[in-house]
Amino acid sequence: QASFSLTLGYLGGLKADLGQFDESERYHRRSLELAEHALLANPDDFRAAESRVLVLFELGELALRRGQGPSATELLSRCAALGEQQLALNPENADVGHATSYCELLLGDVASAARVAEKVRAKAAPAEWESTWLQLDLLRGAYPSVVKAVPGVTRSNRPLALIQGAIAAALM
Repeated sequence: QASFSLTLGYLGGLKADLGQFDESERYHRRSLELAEHALLANPDDFRAAESRVLVLFELGELALRRGQGPSATELLSRCAALGEQQLALNPENADVGHATSYCELLLGDVASAARVAEKVRAKAAPAEWESTWLQLDLLRGAYPSVVKAVPGVTRSNRPLALIQGAIAAALM
């Protein structure tokens, strides 16, 4: 069930990217049901717990995109709390760390986002965290640091990094 939950979550993400928000939400809600059902059967099912955190993040982001602020806050808060619990058990999980830190960012808690990211950063592949660190530095007002980092960003993260660098340069 946990693997199927993750797969449905990925399909939901694709639907959101295509602007098919109703379908995306249906996939994500079903993914969440499967993850929670798997956790009822086995509370130690790490994959199901991971899936639950990731899908809550996706649902929270989707609610933000749809202008559903209260629902987004509830989903992102739940994601952050469950993500923190999972990181306490498995601090190396970059996917959970990434989702948790972004939930904290979206909730406006930059300090918590940085704290969560620091916990996981040493264990994760550097490219996974480039955008996160630039975003955190941008939010903390470390504009020179953002501008300095942009030329070294990997190709896959370059478009977002260029935007973040331009914003930082404009704010300096």
